[in-house]
This record gives sequence, structure tokens and C-alpha cells, in this order.
Amino acid sequence: MNKDLKNRVFKLTDNVFDYIHKVFTSLEDKTVDGTQRAKNLLRTKNLSYSQLKRIIHDLENGDLSLLQYKLAGGDLMLQWGKDFLNGERQLIKNELMESALKRGLNKTPKKASERSTA
Repeated sequence: MNKDLKNRVFKLTDNVFDYIHKVFTSLEDKTVDGTQRAKNLLRTKNLSYSQLKRIIHDLENGDLSLLQYKLAGGDLMLQWGKDFLNGERQLIKNELMESALKRGLNKTPKKASERSTA
């Protein structure tokens, strides 16, 4: 299912955008690590699948300073990103199941005694 998400781009939610904007504008030193990613998010309001996966990874692994964590969206980004990707994966799974049902691939095979011999 991840391969179906690979080339997609997602819109950043307003609350995550506002949080990053607030943190970014409060910075005195705009050369801190993490500001470039924050600038790009604020400029485009979009994330690719790979960017979102990377941000989630960075936020979960704790390799970031508190300021870098906040510039990446902090807990808001982490929760939204996980929930959003899980929802997208579930949509793809449902579409695949629906497609399989339409093609008849989800039928249970009949026992030999139930098959017609006509």
C-alpha cells in the first residue's frame, strides 16, 4: 500500500501550519537547523509522502533538539501525520478490497460436491 502513496503530495492542515508559522516567526536566529524544512512547509503548505515519513521518523526518534522538534511541527505534526497516513492506507486497502469484490476474487471456492456437473 505504501507504493500507492509514494508519489502523492498532501496538504498541510491549518493547525499544523499555524503552529510551525508561530514557532518560525518567533525565532531570532533563522539559521538554526530545521528552519529550511519549516520554510519549505510554510511556503508550499504541501508535503510529499516521503517528506511526511521522514518528519514522522525524525519526530519519533528524538534526535532533534526541542527547537527542531517544534519547527518540524511537534506533537501536532506527529499525531496528524500518523493519523493521516493510516487513513490514506485504509482508503487504499478498501479500494483494493472493493476492486477484488467486483472482479469476484473474494468468493470462497465451492466444495467438489457443490459444483454443478453440467
